[in-house]
Amino acid sequence: MKRIFSLLAALCLLFSLCSSAMAAEKGNFSNFKAVNTYAYDSFADVSGWYAPYVSTVYTLGLMQGTTSEAGERMFNPNDSLSLAETITLACRIHSTYFNEPQEFTQGSPWYQTYIDYAVEHGILSSADEYTNYTQEATRAQFASILARTLPDEAYEEINTVELGAIPDVDMNQSYALSVYKLYRAGVLTGGEGGSFSPDASISRSEVAAVVGRIVQPSSRQSFTLYAPLYVGFTMDSANEGAVSITGLTMTTEGSTCFSF
Repeated sequence: MKRIFSLLAALCLLFSLCSSAMAAEKGNFSNFKAVNTYAYDSFADVSGWYAPYVSTVYTLGLMQGTTSEAGERMFNPNDSLSLAETITLACRIHSTYFNEPQEFTQGSPWYQTYIDYAVEHGILSSADEYTNYTQEATRAQFASILARTLPDEAYEEINTVELGAIPDVDMNQSYALSVYKLYRAGVLTGGEGGSFSPDASISRSEVAAVVGRIVQPSSRQSFTLYAPLYVGFTMDSANEGAVSITGLTMTTEGSTCFSF
């Protein structure tokens, strides 16, 4: 009887350990916990629409500020982010989500430890994915990195964003599906008409908003983007150029009409 009891106890312990390991491997947003205290005067240069997101990322220890010569704490919301800083941020998000506390001891260059971690965990395909990590990150590069920071289930689709609906994202570009993933998850919202501006840099205020929405899914934005309507047809040559359809823009090229 004692042997049976011991065996059952061992099996229960093994099951418990396996369950804990699987839970840790899966990751959880509940692992993001407050490590700093944010007050309205925590940063002298933070105000406006992005302030709640700055509060989130600072409280969770994901983004920090600097101290000015006058001794004021500054967030520098209009500054851009480098690729190295983007990778650093991605590593902090990943390690926290998967409950893998990392000290990330800075080396030479200072961001090498983050590059190594990013490669190990699939955030980067290789250390040579980018040739210059000190340069400004474009919005396309930022989206590519952040989309790979967490597993697909962490980016639950809440929006309908049809392929071709983001007007300035070429589906032939490697970053395209990453952008669509973040739009559909409500992490990115885009500008006028859903535009993304892939080649532009991204400001720290915008970064705070994106990261805040990633780590707090309840703050993600709901919207819908449909791809432009496209219809093509032919008509008799006698009617060339004589087509008029209310509510659609028509162009003609010989006997072929295009509707957008």
